[in-house]
Amino acid sequence: MKLTWEQRKLGDVLEEFSNKSTVEDEYTVLSSTNTGMEFRDGRVSGTSNLGYKIIEIDDLVLSPQNLWLGNININNLEKGLVSPSYKTFKLRNIDKEFFRPQLRTKKMLELYKQASVQGASVVRRNLDMDLFEQIELNIPMIEEQAKIGEYFLRLFQVLCKHKKLI
Repeated sequence: MKLTWEQRKLGDVLEEFSNKSTVEDEYTVLSSTNTGMEFRDGRVSGTSNLGYKIIEIDDLVLSPQNLWLGNININNLEKGLVSPSYKTFKLRNIDKEFFRPQLRTKKMLELYKQASVQGASVVRRNLDMDLFEQIELNIPMIEEQAKIGEYFLRLFQVLCKHKKLI
């Protein structure tokens, strides 16, 4: 059986949303970083989180400023709040474990850079959402994505285990 992969645009697999908090401290405040999702406690001073975006487990979160440096994550912590400056997305017809390892590959970081426009300084680049949504990926059928994603997840778990041993 020959597996068919097709080119799909990020705009086909991501659906942007913006659910904002209306109650102070409704959920834990989270932060998306270049190395993953983190609990924000003690990271930033601020007194109010009203109007922060509410995200669920498995939602994609990215910083449109300097995305090309790798600030893009699938939330793996808990339902929480993120700064309204983040862009938030639901995944559609793509397996999160298949997609997660691709988010910060060298190729993707270069594509994010190409989809960004220079800001106030040479190093600051702001994401052009229309260009971002046009970025293409090769994606197999959802069943094959799940198999590949499971392989990546197990590989990641083995690497983490060995890293702890070292």
